[in-house]
Amino acid sequence: MSTLTACERRVLTLIGCCLSDAEIAKRLCRSRGTIRFHLYQIRQKLGGVERREHLALIAVQRGLTPPPASR
Repeated sequence: MSTLTACERRVLTLIGCCLSDAEIAKRLCRSRGTIRFHLYQIRQKLGGVERREHLALIAVQRGLTPPPASR
């Protein structure tokens, strides 16, 4: 986690909140392409995590976002 930039940590936090790339881009005032690049960088730095759900789980485990409410 320490290798992630501040922006990458913000993106990972929003992934943990189950936001789409478009929603993250809007919230951070960035393009969807920039968000995709950040996601690529995050995946590489976290050992090639491929699935978005795994990134969300990592965000919860690292305390970046609270776990989703149970139904």
